[in-house]
Amino acid sequence: MVPGVVSPDAVSPDAVSTDVSFAAIIVAGGAGTRLSGVSKPELVIAGRTLLDRTLDACEGASSVVIVGGEHLRREGLLWACEDPPGSGPAAGLAAGLGALDAADDPSAFVLVLGTDTPRASAVAAILLSRVQDAAEDVDGAWLVDASGTAQPLVAAYRRDAIADRCALHAAPGASLRWVTSGLTMIALRDVHDASRDVDTWEDVQYWEGELS
Repeated sequence: MVPGVVSPDAVSPDAVSTDVSFAAIIVAGGAGTRLSGVSKPELVIAGRTLLDRTLDACEGASSVVIVGGEHLRREGLLWACEDPPGSGPAAGLAAGLGALDAADDPSAFVLVLGTDTPRASAVAAILLSRVQDAAEDVDGAWLVDASGTAQPLVAAYRRDAIADRCALHAAPGASLRWVTSGLTMIALRDVHDASRDVDTWEDVQYWEGELS
């Protein structure tokens, strides 16, 4: 599979294997500057926080790492913080992978999500299934939005592949798109609006209507 080529199959839960052994990393940093500084993971939409909605997508994971501030720690889940704090999602992903290593989690695949895509649970299983069933030279599967833009925080990766890229390129402030640019990815078209994120109060209003 050539990087960036969209699969002809629309994202659908039909005929998707759900027995993939995987770990999950939730990259929950970010300042929420267009939301008056509100912490996105703790933003309540239709009665539930964005973090709780993201955790729904991680059901069945061998381990879940939340990467962010101390206030986001959850009992029974792993926690990490990018070094230094606030240094971006690439550094956050690297910190999450480090937490999985420290916990001796053996999973070969890792689901990677932000906290600002409330419908990620609609596509998590198919992303994992696609990468598990792919040829060994495929490094992962990610969602692409209507404009064809890949979503590295709505993705499933072979753990060794993304770990190698992070080890080489995830310096503080590095772009996650740059870190993932060397990977061979299956690109899946988004038909569930799962790539639509929460960046503004207008987005909050939209999702209140959709999820209520």
